[in-house]
Amino acid sequence: MQDSSEKSLLIDCDDPEMNLLCSLIAKLTGCRYAAFYVDCGDYLCVASHHGLESRFFSRDQALATEILRSRKPLLIPNMAQHPAYAQRPMVNESPGLQFMMGVPVMTSEQLCFGALVAAHPTDISEPAHWQAYMGSAARQIAEHVETAQLASDLHAEHSRQLPLTHTPLMVGAADAQIH
Repeated sequence: MQDSSEKSLLIDCDDPEMNLLCSLIAKLTGCRYAAFYVDCGDYLCVASHHGLESRFFSRDQALATEILRSRKPLLIPNMAQHPAYAQRPMVNESPGLQFMMGVPVMTSEQLCFGALVAAHPTDISEPAHWQAYMGSAARQIAEHVETAQLASDLHAEHSRQLPLTHTPLMVGAADAQIH
């Protein structure tokens, strides 16, 4: 969870560039699903995705929870045997996930605001270089978000109206607000 003294980030939900990164991660890792989860306090939001339909998850049900807690890459070859994931609906029910890997998404100031996760319904062999692929994509997401934040800050300073083309999600200390 985020500290109340940390500043908010503006994140566009369903941003085409971030959705493309999720699709690329799914392809590179051989996983059916990939998602960029944003930490919204009590729940996690899937801001960009490949193959997922759900948008909001309680903290105890989201795939990214352990990654956000540890702030480290995570690989789970058999989720049904992992104590933190064995009882989750996405493992026991549809889509019946078994394999998962993920990395934290952090700003240049080391604020962990989300996680990039890839998952598959069957056990697959560990993809070569998965941490490099996902780490690179996580850095691209962070840079994209920070660039959007800089543009938003400049917009606020100069009071110009720029058209919104995506649904922005404010991720701040307490929770998120969809505008």
